[in-house]
Amino acid sequence: MPNRVMRLNSNPDARGFIVRVLEEVSRDVFGNIKFQIIALESASTRKSADKVYDRLRATYVTGA
Repeated sequence: MPNRVMRLNSNPDARGFIVRVLEEVSRDVFGNIKFQIIALESASTRKSADKVYDRLRATYVTGA
């Protein structure tokens, strides 16, 4: 399974939250990692963002 990372950030433009699933694309000789977004969803409240986070994590990270 590829290296995947989850991010949950506030979205000040829409007054909500953004949940992203990132996948590692490459590493350079200095150890810097380049990621690409493979899934992105927005949510209006923290409670709904937590639900989206859990759903995306089950789908993309744990492989359930």
